[in-house]
Amino acid sequence: MPVAVTVQVEGAEEAREMLTNIDRHLPLIASNKMRKTANNVLEDLKLRMDRAFIAPRGNLRDRTRLEQKGFLEYNILMPKYGIYVDSGTFPHKVSKPHLFKPWQRKTGTRSLSTAIFLKGTKPKYFLMDVQYRDVPKRLNEFDNEFLAELRKKIKAKAKGGI
Repeated sequence: MPVAVTVQVEGAEEAREMLTNIDRHLPLIASNKMRKTANNVLEDLKLRMDRAFIAPRGNLRDRTRLEQKGFLEYNILMPKYGIYVDSGTFPHKVSKPHLFKPWQRKTGTRSLSTAIFLKGTKPKYFLMDVQYRDVPKRLNEFDNEFLAELRKKIKAKAKGGI
């Protein structure tokens, strides 16, 4: 003859209620933390741009911006020539040498456009630094902050908040 055992867990109903209500807070917590993470990655990129090169780069830093693509997706938009600054170029004729004049006066350098025509430009690899160093660090921060915020919401609910 089978024997039935009934087990009653104290606080189970309260835990179930707490978990069913927390799901409405998850999207807001996630989107706030992801926006912060994307802004941090953008700032890391701009900082690495500043450290990578002192030559004129137009307004590359100012024109590099964040665009929300989806719920938790962001794009960092950068002018096309940022790729050439990052990866360097072969020798070529500069299409707008007048852009280099203020920098030449400031640094006392002779024609930078002539140097580019003769030698090209060296790669700076600031994009790879961001991709392989900063992004993993920022995603780890996102995980930690998201879980910490979620724990706070669960504790607040357990104390009668939310």
